[in-house]
Amino acid sequence: MKNLFNENNKPKIDYPLSWEYKLILKDKELLETIIKNVLGDKAHTVKPSKVSKKGKYTSFNLIIIVSDGSERLSIFDDFKNHKDVSFVF
Repeated sequence: MKNLFNENNKPKIDYPLSWEYKLILKDKELLETIIKNVLGDKAHTVKPSKVSKKGKYTSFNLIIIVSDGSERLSIFDDFKNHKDVSFVF
């Protein structure tokens, strides 16, 4: 069986690769502004996902090509720390 983990018991990820982030927002009208703030002109694809039962939150799947682990985590942190993003995973 192929070993998918490295010595630190972390999954082995081969870069570059397509990575998907789930963004959850209260104001879906801010989506493109938020993405522009974090990614600049980096190519990406956005797909609507779900709306909460009471309509308070909207989620989106954001797909981009990341070149390495530090870029992947940096983008995650930028979305996590953005004032208009409720959740990211």
